[in-house]
Formats: sequence, C-alpha cells, structure tokens
Amino acid sequence: MSSQKKLGIIGSAFIFFIVLYYLTSLTPLQKILSLTRDPIESGVVSISHEVNKALSAQKKSKYELVKDISALEKKIQDLTVEILELQSLKQENAQLRDMLEFKKETNFIFISADVTAKTNTEVGRTLTINKGTNNGAYVGAPVVVGKGVFAGKVVSVGPYSALVRLTTDRQSNILATLDRENQKIAGVLQGTTGSGIMLSFIPKNTPLSPGQRVVTNGLQEHIPANLYLGDVIELQESEETIFNTALVKVPYSIDELTSVAIITRVNVDE
Repeated sequence: MSSQKKLGIIGSAFIFFIVLYYLTSLTPLQKILSLTRDPIESGVVSISHEVNKALSAQKKSKYELVKDISALEKKIQDLTVEILELQSLKQENAQLRDMLEFKKETNFIFISADVTAKTNTEVGRTLTINKGTNNGAYVGAPVVVGKGVFAGKVVSVGPYSALVRLTTDRQSNILATLDRENQKIAGVLQGTTGSGIMLSFIPKNTPLSPGQRVVTNGLQEHIPANLYLGDVIELQESEETIFNTALVKVPYSIDELTSVAIITRVNVDE
C-alpha cells in the first residue's frame, strides 16, 4: 500500500471520529478511555489531598507546640517572680520578727523604716530610708537590723527621709570592744575600701581568737553599749605599729536590707 493511500485512510478515520464525537456516538469509548485515565488522576488527586492534609496538620501541630511552649515560658516567668516576691516577703517578715524580739529585750524607743534606696560602691555604702525628723530621726541616731545588729548611723536627715552610713562605709568609725568574760578591750571599727570591716587600735598583748564577738562600747554619743557589730575572723599583727588590727565578719548583707529600726532614745525607764 502506498503512503498516499495510508494517509488517506488515516485522514478518513480522523474525520469519522470527529463526526462520531459530535454525534455523541463516542461516549462509550470515552468511558472506556476514562477508566484508564481517571484512576491515575484520582489517585494523584487523592495523594495530593492527603499530603496537603498531613502538611496542614504538621503546621498546625508545630504552631500549637510553639504556642504551648510560649504559654509555659510565661507561666515559668510568672512563677519565678512570685517565688522571688515570696522569698523577699519571707525575708522581710524574718527581719521584722527579729527586730520585734530585740525590742522586747531592751528598753529602747524605736522607729521602723523602710529602705528606699541603696549605694554600694567604693565611694560609699549607704541607705536611704523613709523616716525623718517628723518621725523622730536625728543625725547620729543608731540604726539596727535583726536582733540588735548595729548597721550604721544617720548622717543626714530631712522631714521625711534620712541617709544612713553603714559600718562597711570607709568613712564609718564606731567605738567598739571585744565582748569577753571579765574583760572589755577598746578599739575602733572602721569600714574598708573592700566590703569588710576592721577593728583597729587593739593592744599588742591582747589575745584574740576567731569567733569573738565585737560590740559597741557605749562611749560614743547616741550609741548604746552592746549592739552587735560582728565576729572576729583573724588577727592581723604588725611589728611596725603599736596596735594590732582584726578582720571582722559583717553580720548583714546590704543587698538583703529592706527595713531597719532607728533607736531614737536609749535607757528609757520601763
């Protein structure tokens, strides 16, 4: 068969199918062809839907996970703040309880005050408190914390506030003694450039041991005797001086001071 005849047959068949298409005689054939095509297409579409569904679920799951993590982090932050507040409140209550016990054991007149500001540098270590002359505070008044711990004294005062110089301030000088049985030795407790305190002007022949209590000697104006200043850590001897010095442990932490008591009057008859 020649190529021209083949082309003629193909062309005739093509025209025949076109005619059949328009006469809707090809519908069964379309159905047959659709049986081979639709399963593939429907399978692809089905898989696509499942993939999209899975991806959507995964995205949703990640979003929910991130959301849950953020919520938990917020709860942790809130709980941390609450714990710190409770610890601070517990500490304040302990300080107030100790001061109340100390008040019961003495005949001093006190003013309770809250700490509103702090300075803790080499230049100075001070507290600003919310009580002043209108409350009975005055320059030189001793300031105590806890069970009679001498923390410092008022160095300036206004109607409603006062500045307290702590014993750790290098400008602080407190007349002190070593609390011993049948013996009291005079000295001066001074702040240092560091965070410690030193007891100076201790006679050379004075035996010292770690743990000895250092207290106020009662010879300084406005400051009563036997207020607790700290404990001896070690003796520092020098052959070049006529007195020894001792390193003393500070019995308070400036960071933990939230309230104090000002002794306004001493030796009041009950």
